[in-house]
Amino acid sequence: MEFYKKYFVDHQYGEVYQTTNRTGSPTTTQKASYWKAGYHSIELGYYIYLYTNLYLYKNPVHLYYKIDASDTAKALMLYPLAIEDSCLKITNVTLNGEEYTDFLSDKRVLNIPQNIGGIFKVTFENIVPVDVEHTLQANITGFELKQNFPNPFNPSTMINYSLPAGRQELPMNSFVNLKVYDILGREVATLVNEEKPAGNYEVKFDASNISSGVYLYKLQAGEYNKTMKMILIK
Repeated sequence: MEFYKKYFVDHQYGEVYQTTNRTGSPTTTQKASYWKAGYHSIELGYYIYLYTNLYLYKNPVHLYYKIDASDTAKALMLYPLAIEDSCLKITNVTLNGEEYTDFLSDKRVLNIPQNIGGIFKVTFENIVPVDVEHTLQANITGFELKQNFPNPFNPSTMINYSLPAGRQELPMNSFVNLKVYDILGREVATLVNEEKPAGNYEVKFDASNISSGVYLYKLQAGEYNKTMKMILIK
């Protein structure tokens, strides 16, 4: 919380706190009220912990779940972040400090038998994407440029795009231009500049040699033109 006390201040209600001020003295009311700014400070801390460790520093994260025993078995799907299932996995679970093995790693499912409960410590790790551009065959009906992942990132991220086929008015091949620009519109990198057949593509953007900031990536293919934003944090 010290980070939020120091840096997160709103003009109407002051610093971020819940039941104490920055010196530790108690307050008569909680800041965490639905009509006051800053009530999401706890959630913000949660997401910063997850994103910075998983995708900035490439470290595993540990989350604790208190689950009461039940007279029926459960299968809980864990969604610590709003990301695709293929991007995060469970690597370890303990129950009340003891090793627990009844889980599905890639599906992020925690199986809990009847009359079992307690404190589950679940370790999540980032599933690192492949480093090479590749094509996946699919029934694609339109051009598409997706949000890069991870985002924010350091030092590399993956950009996915799709080229359509099978419609009479569209060619089987498309000339593709995918470039990265800084916020002032200056070109930073050319990732693709060639003709491509229909398919799904994944391209790695390595930003090791550029500074932190907001960058734009732009896809041009046929008459399709789309620009999206990404954030580099070092």
